[in-house]
Amino acid sequence: MGKLSKKQIDEIKQLKKAGFTNNEISESFGCHPSAISYHMVRSSLKNKRQRNVTTKEAKDILNLKSDGMSVEDIAKKTGFGRSTVYKVIKEKGKDLAPLRKTDKIRIKRSLNDKDPAIALAIRSVELLERILKKVGI
Repeated sequence: MGKLSKKQIDEIKQLKKAGFTNNEISESFGCHPSAISYHMVRSSLKNKRQRNVTTKEAKDILNLKSDGMSVEDIAKKTGFGRSTVYKVIKEKGKDLAPLRKTDKIRIKRSLNDKDPAIALAIRSVELLERILKKVGI
């Protein structure tokens, strides 16, 4: 297909505002998706959906990450891009960072001082972790 007419570009804008993707629009106009993107940038219409992450959505993202879900899976589940998920985790999930070895030692010492039963449980868990690591699980 040749150059897109002004009427076609107006239709493309309406389809983008309605939520259609560049691929879907390009198929209906018989052009390449990059042509759609070009016309959106040229007409100063944002090409990607942009919205702020609400506090509830940020908490959901952090909960999913703390449950061990990958960033890619979180992005698919929440509908945000991976970069947005990374940004939320970086800005609001500082407490999700793994504990450093010194932090673990400090926690163990404080627990060991309080209750010998907790100290035994910690040693049992550490032993179990070493065994599972050797076995390859």
